[in-house]
Amino acid sequence: MGFGCTDLSAYYSSKPLPDEKRFMGSDRAAELGEMFEVLHGRWFARTGKRSNIFLVTKFGYEEAEALALPKVRSDPEFVKAVCEKSLKRLGTDKINLYSAHKVDGKTPIKKTVEAMVELKKEGKIEYLELSEAEYSPSALDIDPSISILSIHAEN
Repeated sequence: MGFGCTDLSAYYSSKPLPDEKRFMGSDRAAELGEMFEVLHGRWFARTGKRSNIFLVTKFGYEEAEALALPKVRSDPEFVKAVCEKSLKRLGTDKINLYSAHKVDGKTPIKKTVEAMVELKKEGKIEYLELSEAEYSPSALDIDPSISILSIHAEN
């Protein structure tokens, strides 16, 4: 079961609650075994529970100025830069599942996946996912009977 945390950090409020209030949800989610998405690196530091959590984070939206619509990006430079930023914010050296949540429609999906595979080879991500991305396994030179998650789990 997943615990999405976007509501606790960005996009839905210009004035987020104080950390201690937001940590309450994280504490309860961890008690229930429901931690799945990124919350806050400060919570990991406070509790020491990072190794107990299957950490998932996603990319696709470029941060925008207040009240501006975010831009969708999935180019290799962005994929890598956002991963680095997430690792730093989370205070960890690896993301368990890195998801291409949105794709820009300009960057060939193969280029996005290649950047994600490079991150995996560098040890920064364990698994990758394409969410809301239309692709053909044959366009990625992948046997269509094998899932991308399985392929990269084996490499």
